[in-house]
Amino acid sequence: MMNEEPILYDSHMHTPLCKHARGEPEDYAAQAERRILKGFIVTCLNPGPKGLSERIRMSLEQFDEYVAMVARAREAYAGRVDVRLGLECDYAPGMEDWLEKLLRKAEFHHLLGSIHPHAGYYKKAYLQHNSGVEFFRTYFDHLAMAAESGMFDTLSHPDLVNNVFPV
Repeated sequence: MMNEEPILYDSHMHTPLCKHARGEPEDYAAQAERRILKGFIVTCLNPGPKGLSERIRMSLEQFDEYVAMVARAREAYAGRVDVRLGLECDYAPGMEDWLEKLLRKAEFHHLLGSIHPHAGYYKKAYLQHNSGVEFFRTYFDHLAMAAESGMFDTLSHPDLVNNVFPV
């Protein structure tokens, strides 16, 4: 007889605090329950230093609100859907100290490391004088650095570089 207990998780979900998502964690939990998921990990895009892609991420002032909204959903769906606190951490060389301080502010269940090569700050720093091939190489070097940093449980969407230079 097969085990009929759900085992699937969604591990990359944002909230409206990221400014590019809709729905509250409780809405996601209700949908997960309908879809027979074991659980999900809310992974809003981390607050960054002032000026770092503020249009697509929560602000540092919203961080406690984020942790509380995930905790509310976790409590409301306890025993039915496993709601976990995560964070999608935008990584680039030099951000390690910022991220280490931020990650001490809460107990996370899962951390995604991400590089967003289409973001203005990243293109400004690494695309200006690079060809497509050099930009790809730099991007994948940075992905390796993120993985080797030991700060993240997984890396997310490593194919985003194709949004800058479609193959």
